[in-house]
Amino acid sequence: MSKRNIILGLAFVLILAFVLVSCDKKSYTVTFDSQCGTQIQSVTVEKGDKVSEPNTPYLQHHTFLGWYDGDKLWDFSTKVRGDINLVAKWTLTEYNITFDSKTGSNNKATFTVQDLPLRLYEAKADGDKHFLGWEMNGNRINKLVSVGDVTIKAI
Repeated sequence: MSKRNIILGLAFVLILAFVLVSCDKKSYTVTFDSQCGTQIQSVTVEKGDKVSEPNTPYLQHHTFLGWYDGDKLWDFSTKVRGDINLVAKWTLTEYNITFDSKTGSNNKATFTVQDLPLRLYEAKADGDKHFLGWEMNGNRINKLVSVGDVTIKAI
C-alpha cells in the first residue's frame, strides 16, 4: 500500500470521527407536565448540566408533591443525560375542622373537597345543656359546603 493511500485512509477516518462527534446531541429538552396545574415552560439544558427547579405549580384544592420521572421523585442535583418529561404529582389538600363544643373539649377532623357537602352531626349535650346546632361566623349551619380550615361552634 502506498504512502498516499495510507494518508488518505487516515484523513478519511479522522473526518468520519469528526462528523460523528459533531452529530452527538449537545443539549436536551426537559418538559414539565403539571397535570392540570399551572403551566410550566419546557427548558433546554446543555449536555451534562442540571435543570433548575421551576416555580411550584398550583392546582386548586391540591398539594404539590414534586416532579417525578416515572415513579421516581426527580432530584434537581442530577445531571440531565437526555430528553426527559417530568410529571407533577398531587394529593388532595386536607382542611381542618375544629368543633368547639363549649364543654372545654375541642374535637378536630379533616376533610377534602371530595367530602363536600359535609353533613354536620349533633354534638352530645353535656349535663343540663341542650344542643341546638352548629354555627360558623355567626351563621347557623348543618353542613359545610366550602373549603378551608374552619372552626364551628355548638349553640
